Amino acid sequence: MTKVLLSHPPRPASHNSSRAMVWVRKNLFSSWSNSLLTIGCIWLMWELIPPLLNWAFLQANWVGSTRADCTKAGACWVF
Repeated sequence: MTKVLLSHPPRPASHNSSRAMVWVRKNLFSSWSNSLLTIGCIWLMWELIPPLLNWAFLQANWVGSTRADCTKAGACWVF
C-alpha cells in the first residue's frame, strides 16, 4: 500500500505589513498637504527629540542636594 501525501494549497502571506502601508498611505499621505505636514512633523521630531533627550538625561545633574550642585548645562534633577 502506498501512502500519498496531499499538501494543502499554499496560503497567501500575511498582509500585516501591507495593511500598515495602506493605513499610512490613506491617513498620512492622502494628499500633497497631508504629505507635507507629515514630513514636516517627522523633521520637527528629528530636530527636537535628540537635543531634549541629551539635555534631560545625558547631560543632566543627578547627584547633589541643592541647586548649587547643578553645574552642567543639562537638567537639574538633584532636588
